[in-house]
Amino acid sequence: MNSLIQTCSQTRYLIVFGALVICFNVLLARYMPEEHALDLQFAYSPTQAYDSLAQMEESERNQYSWAVTVFDMPYLLAYGLFFSGILYRLSRKNQSWLIPFAVAFFDLLENISILLLLRAFPEKSTWVALLASFSSTSKWIFVLILFSMIGLGLFNRLFKRQKPMGKAIKAKI
Repeated sequence: MNSLIQTCSQTRYLIVFGALVICFNVLLARYMPEEHALDLQFAYSPTQAYDSLAQMEESERNQYSWAVTVFDMPYLLAYGLFFSGILYRLSRKNQSWLIPFAVAFFDLLENISILLLLRAFPEKSTWVALLASFSSTSKWIFVLILFSMIGLGLFNRLFKRQKPMGKAIKAKI
């Protein structure tokens, strides 16, 4: 796994995965019901989940299911590898590159739960709705951790580059 992430951290692969992340984001924004998509909500109740699904027409629910299957499933692999490669480049010493895979795991669990909700609708399953909500919430928490780690990695990289220059200037004086 470590060699896969080392490979993904190479500039050419980061460019490819970054382009895929952008493309999938554009496609998801186009085909998902933005105001009712459970993927974009945080800590919702089963009632709120079913209210969102009920506000969509059948064609919108079908398109939502299609978008989750066709775009969101491969998207989680693309962003998992992209952000793991970035974190690996920023901090090779720790295992922070695993965080994007936690995001992807909860996104996968969320997608499966949402697909189950959409396929069974209008029948209701409280436990599947709770699983979808738990997965969505966990995903967003790990996204926050992910971007915090990237920010810290960038800060540390900038800070480390400035330190040797300061020592070099003192040595010349």
